[in-house]
Amino acid sequence: MILSDGLFLQNSPFSGTLPTEIGKLTQLTTFHNSNTIITGEIPNEIGNLENLEILIIHGSRYSGPLPPNFYNLDRLTDFFANDIQNNDTAPVTTGLSGTISADISKMTNLQFFLIHGNSFTGELPDEFGDLPNLDFVYLNFNMFNGTAPFCDSVSPLLKRVGEYQLQMDCLDSDSAPALVECSCCDVCCDDSRELCLNNQP
Repeated sequence: MILSDGLFLQNSPFSGTLPTEIGKLTQLTTFHNSNTIITGEIPNEIGNLENLEILIIHGSRYSGPLPPNFYNLDRLTDFFANDIQNNDTAPVTTGLSGTISADISKMTNLQFFLIHGNSFTGELPDEFGDLPNLDFVYLNFNMFNGTAPFCDSVSPLLKRVGEYQLQMDCLDSDSAPALVECSCCDVCCDDSRELCLNNQP
């Protein structure tokens, strides 16, 4: 359903891929496309949605990396792209993948960034930790590595102890150390055991 400034396709039977023409709907402030069987990569044209504030695609069947122009969505406050990895029912998908670009520094209005349950890899850029408005960051159940960029003493997120929620794969498994070092995470997870534990006293 298309409203004046929103496109709502959640829990619908739509399949196929998201067309590049999505980039022509520049009036959109909300795109809600969760729990569908739409497959393929997110088109680069998504970055043309200059007014977009809320992007919800969790539980869909997308794959591939976040396109370069995704980081042009500088008005985006809410990004829910969690639980896309699906090996149980067709069409199966490994979920979103690739790395998080340092261009995320342009997305200064982000408050919710939930991408748990995908196949992202690599180290998180330092610029991610500098975003001033982050409140909820769920990065667990991916394949990130290295040190979380949120725990520096000057991090805007760390200044709001007790107010933010930060989850990463920082829990040791039975046979290997944690994928990520994150001393400021309030929840640490281990993907191999699908286990998350409170990390704060």
